[in-house]
Amino acid sequence: MAVYVNNDKMLEAYKTWYNEYLVSKQQDLPRPEIPRVLAESIILICTKLANRHNFNNYSYRDDMTSDAILECIKYFHCFNPERSVSIFSYFTRVAFLAFVNRINKERKQSYVKGMIVQKMDISEFIDNGSDYGSDNNDVENTLDTIRSDYFGIDTSVYKNHLDRKKKKKTEPVELVA
Repeated sequence: MAVYVNNDKMLEAYKTWYNEYLVSKQQDLPRPEIPRVLAESIILICTKLANRHNFNNYSYRDDMTSDAILECIKYFHCFNPERSVSIFSYFTRVAFLAFVNRINKERKQSYVKGMIVQKMDISEFIDNGSDYGSDNNDVENTLDTIRSDYFGIDTSVYKNHLDRKKKKKTEPVELVA
């Protein structure tokens, strides 16, 4: 596998595949298999994009890469070589949007987890006759610290995002005559 993606070679391979695809579409046949050169190029684009500074520090980078590869394959047939010659930028953009979508999904999931922890009644799990020699106050103080640390980072960001979306939807539109 190459270290970089050559747009011209990728475009030539895609044009060959696209012609086969158009013929198979007219004859109601299944889509032709994606050539190895193009598959390797897509994997390389997604892998290298995951190392970019925007996405470097996420713990779910492998999930983002997998989502990006799946999205590139899903929209593989949508690129029209007659309209554009930059196939590299097309697949880079598809992968970038897949990364952003995965980040948004993880942010929502983090918010849901945080709300579950926040609304959970911990007092049921605390044993009043503690065998371990710790006080209930110590346990509750620790839980409060965990809650404040957890909610101070992730949930506030997403909640502000939700509030902004609600404001945009609920603002009435005034027509000026």
